[in-house]
Amino acid sequence: QALSGNRLSIDAELADGSRSIFLYDIAERRVIGQFAIRNK
Repeated sequence: QALSGNRLSIDAELADGSRSIFLYDIAERRVIGQFAIRNK
């Protein structure tokens, strides 16, 4: 988790075992991005 200004990023493990980073805008109260994390 990280906070930068009005944006919060959350590294989450999803129900299927995959991982994603969600970018949330606190001021707008909405998710503004989702990034899948892949293993090599």
